[in-house]
Amino acid sequence: MAARLTGGISPVALSLAYIDWVSHLAAAPQRQMEIAREGMLSAARIFEAARHAPQQPWSLIKPQPQDRRFAAAEWQSPPFNLLAQAFS
Repeated sequence: MAARLTGGISPVALSLAYIDWVSHLAAAPQRQMEIAREGMLSAARIFEAARHAPQQPWSLIKPQPQDRRFAAAEWQSPPFNLLAQAFS
């Protein structure tokens, strides 16, 4: 059952990887600020896209030309276009 939950990776290995990542992040306050800044910028972009959603389906965040996940016409209308922009 644990293998299904962890995708076949040892829970101990996952724990060690997480502890390693957290300890490195804890020792790097500049990186913490960069991550927080990136998160705030992403949130601001998606809120701005939501504000323009009815007028312009892909107002701020456009998928890459090679990204075919959102090619269907249904992705052009709210609220689905906002969901798509959150993944772009």
